[in-house]
Amino acid sequence: MNKQVAAREKTRANILSAARQVFSERGYEGTNFRTLSELCGAKRSLIIYHFSSKEALWKEMVLQVKNDYQAAFNQYYCEVDLQTDEAMCRHSAVAFLKAARHVPEYGRILILEGLTANDRLKWLNTAMVPDQISTPPFKGLDYAQASYTGLVSHIQAGALLYIGNMGPLMNVATDDNTFSVSPLTDETIEKIADYLLLMVNARIKEITS
Repeated sequence: MNKQVAAREKTRANILSAARQVFSERGYEGTNFRTLSELCGAKRSLIIYHFSSKEALWKEMVLQVKNDYQAAFNQYYCEVDLQTDEAMCRHSAVAFLKAARHVPEYGRILILEGLTANDRLKWLNTAMVPDQISTPPFKGLDYAQASYTGLVSHIQAGALLYIGNMGPLMNVATDDNTFSVSPLTDETIEKIADYLLLMVNARIKEITS
């Protein structure tokens, strides 16, 4: 790789990194080229050269975040052998939140853009949801139908994305780290997964009774 190509790739990576930070903090409508330029050091014309438009940059950034999130989700989800639908449902909830903790931009982007129904939200709904969340390979009819109608994904995604997004804001810690409270600890995640499983089962029972 020659120096010119390396320089272009570095510039492109810096722009994406800045976009990831700003879009996940301010949303699409709250982000402008001036802020992006100040953060990455590239002028608007250079950003446009690499990504053609603000929307194109946003989509490229979203896909980068989704890929990072998917990798984290797969790591947590594939740690154990799941024998029952309940175990699969619960484990997907644990993996979902742990991945959201690992890639906080994922939840923030969905929540920020989810406030307004538009074409970007429609695109996000198909581009950002992991397959294991949208269509888990459930074996039983009840769970399969719940998955098909979106029940499982709606309960998990709604609750987990909120917690994942609010976690850093809710964290409390002393200066000497003698006390800390966070909704994103492994222990709390496990408890939340138990609660969400109860919600799913209660809803399935209500639907099938």
